[in-house]
Amino acid sequence: MSKIIVVGSICIDNVTYTKKIPMPGTTVNGDSFFRNVGGKGANQASAINNLESNVIFFGSVGKDQDAEMVKQTFLQYNLPYKLNESSKPTGAAYIWCETVHAEVS
Repeated sequence: MSKIIVVGSICIDNVTYTKKIPMPGTTVNGDSFFRNVGGKGANQASAINNLESNVIFFGSVGKDQDAEMVKQTFLQYNLPYKLNESSKPTGAAYIWCETVHAEVS
């Protein structure tokens, strides 16, 4: 079986659920918040790793706490990786999800 190499982006997703997506210049209260490892490249490598074990991910992280979160997550899911340490911070994505409440009549 040949090795699959994924080279791509990696970031920390900061996900907030709110009743309403904030408009520019406004503030809304969040219902919940969580952080997880994301990025198009990391997500692809993770999906491949779930299907077969012969994958390795190459990406770049900063020298910060988020890089440690990335490494710990990859170790937890047995995803082989090689990471370049950049002088810039690890990438971050800020995601707002609108909580839809169905009304029961």
